[in-house]
Amino acid sequence: MIWEVDENLDGRVNSYEFNLMYRRCRHDTTGLEPRNLYNLVQFLMYLKSDTNVNSFSATNTTASNTEPAH
Repeated sequence: MIWEVDENLDGRVNSYEFNLMYRRCRHDTTGLEPRNLYNLVQFLMYLKSDTNVNSFSATNTTASNTEPAH
């Protein structure tokens, strides 16, 4: 799953790679982008915590407000 989004091949997903993956999958009209990590993130965003507050708003805000450095 990591290798699908690991652009610099360091074996880790940094914030730039995560945001790039998230944007690519959200705007993919062809269905050709690797989606395993994206599907996991989507699942985790909708999970409810012990306090019955879902983490979607916090995760979505973080993912949409973080711009990748160019």
